[in-house]
Amino acid sequence: MRMDEGDRISELIRNQSEMPPASMADFNEADYLPYLEGLELTEAQASELLRILWDMTRMCIEMDLPSESWGQITATVFDAAARDSSGVK
Repeated sequence: MRMDEGDRISELIRNQSEMPPASMADFNEADYLPYLEGLELTEAQASELLRILWDMTRMCIEMDLPSESWGQITATVFDAAARDSSGVK
């Protein structure tokens, strides 16, 4: 039997007290900075980008969204960002 979205949310709410909360304390920015080399970002911009991506990923996990959905969610974010900035070479 496959769970529908309502079942997934209900189960998450029931089990929420059993789940350890994810926080920024679990995030080590230095581990991910090398992936941003070559993007010509200031230190503050790189830090902000990493924290935004961490929060997006953490929220997807906390909401128990299937990983197949993540691409659809992030595509909307990246499309909006592309309209606000010049192209990347």
